Amino acid sequence: MKKSESQKEIDIKKILEDRLPEGTEDHIKEIAARYSGDITELERAIGVFYVSHVFGWKVTRMVHKDNNVKRWENILNLSFKDPKYCRPETEVSYKHIVYDFACKIKDYWNVVNFKKQHPDKISRKLVA
Repeated sequence: MKKSESQKEIDIKKILEDRLPEGTEDHIKEIAARYSGDITELERAIGVFYVSHVFGWKVTRMVHKDNNVKRWENILNLSFKDPKYCRPETEVSYKHIVYDFACKIKDYWNVVNFKKQHPDKISRKLVA
């Protein structure tokens, strides 16, 4: 898949240096240890949390329905939009093809709300 001009080379060292606040891993482990219910929901919550940390919450919002994100935030007892956990966007955000498109046309919310879509109707789940 051809990369756009805004999909620059990513500095992996910089990504690896971006750490979650101290105590976050312990918080997640405690939530997991105390959790009761469908374990796949816990897995989704933890997975989406970490992906949101790497890609930014705006990409997460574009990929997942708001009610799902809220359910996962409730499971983890934290907000993905809290800047200490997840920035709105990161250096990796532009790997998400539809996010990159939304930024280019400067119309993020209309893309999120399906009022505008990528001209090639690319899935919101793809990264390049």
